[in-house]
Amino acid sequence: MTIPNLKMLYKFTSSLFDREDRAWKAAMIIQGILKARSPRITEVARAIPKPFFAGHKMIYRFLKRAPLKEALLRMFREDAPFVICDPTEIPRPQAKRTPYVGRLKDGKTRGFQLLVFSFPYKGRAIPFWFVVFSSRTISQEESSRNLVHLGAFLQVKELLGERPLVLDREFSYSWLLSRLKEAGIHFVVRLNTARHPTFTDKEGQKRRLSLAPGEEVFLSGLRYKGEVEVNVAGVWEPGHPEPLWIITDLDPKEALSIYRKRMAIEESFRDLKNLLGLERLMNKTQEYLEGMVALMLMAYGIGLVLGEVMREMVLWGSKSYRLYSGLFVLLRLKVRVDVREVVERALSLFPCSPASPVSSHV
Repeated sequence: MTIPNLKMLYKFTSSLFDREDRAWKAAMIIQGILKARSPRITEVARAIPKPFFAGHKMIYRFLKRAPLKEALLRMFREDAPFVICDPTEIPRPQAKRTPYVGRLKDGKTRGFQLLVFSFPYKGRAIPFWFVVFSSRTISQEESSRNLVHLGAFLQVKELLGERPLVLDREFSYSWLLSRLKEAGIHFVVRLNTARHPTFTDKEGQKRRLSLAPGEEVFLSGLRYKGEVEVNVAGVWEPGHPEPLWIITDLDPKEALSIYRKRMAIEESFRDLKNLLGLERLMNKTQEYLEGMVALMLMAYGIGLVLGEVMREMVLWGSKSYRLYSGLFVLLRLKVRVDVREVVERALSLFPCSPASPVSSHV
């Protein structure tokens, strides 16, 4: 484990917070998260340097007062070619009375949903925004999952600009795609073929999607379920049990290329869960939960950039280079490296936007 000291981490957090005291506290907590490899406040507090013996109290005050989601938003990189949105379930089986905990998709397990927005970075993705919801919060807000999804996407609409939003198959429902088109949000979405989707051409004739192994197909101007006009790309790559279908409002060849890049970075949640203990998130209130999620995602982004620099410096040209993510190199591998040089190189690559816009739409 080669985690920089507080002074070095402050160089990163000072670009995320406008106040010096908050940047120092964020550096302490992020260092604690990386050392503890856990988001639990008690474990993070134990990893904070001894002079700050009341670390848990400092963390709670910081979670309550600091604009943590706004600080995370500054992680966004303006030259990002597209934005990825991925959902993940966080089980909380023992949280019987926690207000933001509902039931997961199986209808039995207690937990909540975390919807994370990221941009691609060296084979992984750096998070910059997120939304927390559950079956219970949706019920309390008299909303629905569809409206939660749409509301989350509208929050980042201004930031997206002309960048496409890249989504997995659970978002391939016509109501959402129609609303994205109305909002002017470009999308690249994997089609859920298990739902037996229907398409019609410009003449109103049904168009069946079919492919043979090794083939590609690109179709334009189809109506998905008779409701929304989309373009379609399909490919059946060797070694895969079934074809991949993409629906988009972009050129279908461009959309397929974008989605292939997304498929290469699906390991980010695995790193967050296996290396930083994402699924161990435990907070009594949603306010504290969202603060810890924001700090954890900052820790992941900073750790990833540092680790990627280390990977380039230590493993370039070796057989191990492609085996490990940057975060794995930082937290798990024992390597000899000049930490100051690593930090200086990482700072030059660190994504930070002084004022990234996010809508207040809920």
